[in-house]
Amino acid sequence: MGIFKLNGVDYMGGGGGTGDANYEELTQAEYDALTTEEKNNGTMYFITDAPDDTTIAPIIYSDEEREVGVWTDGRPLYQKTYSKTNVSNSNVLVDSNFTKSVINLVGYVCNGMDMNSPFSHEVMAPCVNGGAVLRVYTNDSGLYCNIDGLSSSYSGTVRFTIQYIKYADTPGSGKWAPSGVPAVHYSTEEKVVGTWIDGSTMYEKTVTFTVPSNNYDTFSSNITNFDSCVEYKGVVKFSNGLTEDINYNRYDGGSSTFYVAITSTGDVFFRTYENVTATAYITIRYTKSS
Repeated sequence: MGIFKLNGVDYMGGGGGTGDANYEELTQAEYDALTTEEKNNGTMYFITDAPDDTTIAPIIYSDEEREVGVWTDGRPLYQKTYSKTNVSNSNVLVDSNFTKSVINLVGYVCNGMDMNSPFSHEVMAPCVNGGAVLRVYTNDSGLYCNIDGLSSSYSGTVRFTIQYIKYADTPGSGKWAPSGVPAVHYSTEEKVVGTWIDGSTMYEKTVTFTVPSNNYDTFSSNITNFDSCVEYKGVVKFSNGLTEDINYNRYDGGSSTFYVAITSTGDVFFRTYENVTATAYITIRYTKSS
């Protein structure tokens, strides 16, 4: 059997006794292209472009707004770096469009005084260093800063980075959840969510409709070029207050609920055996013919 090593670690348990083994360096793609016989011909393969699991994401500062995480209440956390010249002990408008809540601040004045000041909702608690204070604050008119503790004749350049949340954002609407895992977003609009086992693009869309009482119908999903359903799931909310998972998809002769199927065109066939109205939310994952 061939010996597979990554970053010098033997993952095949080969151990010793391989003094006469052949060695070969190749890329992951080249290794994947080998036949089964070639992978098991006694050669020790070294993958030269294997990812390093110890890689740490770089810290990136930008004067463009970037989503960098999530706040404790689930709202997206943003970051932006500002630079302002000719700042004195008078208030200077930095951003008139800033209507957010500042969470954290790191900044400095160009004369070499380091500033590092965490602060609360709107009024920042600055850090004094060398007799001067970098103040960054917000009000209804925008984001302001000044250098307090200096004479009126002094002015300089300040640079600071703030992290903030937006009042209008819904908790959970960002890229990440507070637990650190990627957030899940359902939408009635089609979106790409990954690839299927054959490498084709996989799409997702949530279809919602009112289901017929004790009847059946086919509801359009408005999916174009539908090829194959990969997965579907959802719930049905009945007017009597009950909610059922569509995985309970059965009919046992009169005491049950409903039947759901995805048609060859990507539409939803739905039959209910209940004499109450209901709303269905069906999320479909699928591939396309083109």
